[in-house]
Amino acid sequence: MISQFSTGMFKAMNQNFLDLTLIQSHIYMVVWKVVSTMSKKMNTNQDYFISMETNMEYQ
Repeated sequence: MISQFSTGMFKAMNQNFLDLTLIQSHIYMVVWKVVSTMSKKMNTNQDYFISMETNMEYQ
């Protein structure tokens, strides 16, 4: 679920730069590392990430 959320954020931030795949993959790796690190630190608060993902999907 967390990976889907970061992927959605990544696509939304870079929808106008679809041809810059190398830059996209680099940004995605940075975002993924940040999100995975946060999820490890906040292991007891995974419902927060799930609710964020749900809010992104239905806005």
